[in-house]
Order: sequence, then C-alpha cells, then structure tokens
Amino acid sequence: MIHNIELAGLATILPTLPCQGILRLIDEHYLYLDISDDYIYLLQPLLTTHVDEAIVPPNYFTVDKNNIGAHISVMYPDEKACENVTDILGSTISFTTQAIVAADIDTQRYYALSIQSPELFQIRQQHDLPNPLTFKGVDIGFHITLGVCALKS
Repeated sequence: MIHNIELAGLATILPTLPCQGILRLIDEHYLYLDISDDYIYLLQPLLTTHVDEAIVPPNYFTVDKNNIGAHISVMYPDEKACENVTDILGSTISFTTQAIVAADIDTQRYYALSIQSPELFQIRQQHDLPNPLTFKGVDIGFHITLGVCALKS
C-alpha cells in the first residue's frame, strides 16, 4: 500500500533542487538516473522531524552499493534489459517532482519522492519493460528513495 505524506517545508526545499540527472549504468545490469544527493541530505531530515518513526537514510553511500548516492531507478538488474543502452548513457534527463509517499514492502517502510519523466517512461517502453516500475511486486513508479524504517510488529 502506497500513501501520500504531507510534509511542511517541502514546498520551500523542492524548488532549490535540480530536476535533472545523468543516465548511468552499474555492472552492466542496473540503469539509473544520477541526481543531486541533496534530495536525500535535505529531505530525509525533514521527514524525520515530521514522522514519528526512526527513519534512516538509504544505504546508497556505501561501497557495497557502489556509492551510488541519490538516484532514480530506470531498469532493475532482474529485468535484464540493459544490453542496448550504451547510446543513451551520459544523457541528461529531466523530471518533475510529485509527492512524498510511503510504501510498506516486506519488513520495511520506504519513504520516497515520486517523480514523473516522459523520457524515462519512453526508455522503459523502448526496451519492452512494463510501466510503472515494480519493486518486490509493488508498482512504485519512478521515485527517489529518501529514507527507510523497520515496520513495527
């Protein structure tokens, strides 16, 4: 289940963040849009002050995650569709921000900023991939993960 989160102060921060990124590929199987890390650095603390949960930043700044930082997933490794993307790598892609959402998946609650990008939609379409993007069986669409917390039992 995905639901929107109202966040005071969001309208002040979002206009200061760039709404574009660079297409990159990791390990020949994961295509993503590399965006400003400020999406996580500025919005995760805002979430923490407004939501009564122990939200931690996603682990995108570690060696085992290739220090990927803030990003928007375009093609997941299990989709096996990255063979013919070399011609678009390095392209600048624009997007628009939508809403802060929360999704309970497995044992965690993920907080994310949903985004829209006709260009990213078109890339998935050209590679015969379904839209919206699906993560662990949940239709999540394009998004920027901002924080994660364990679900209360």
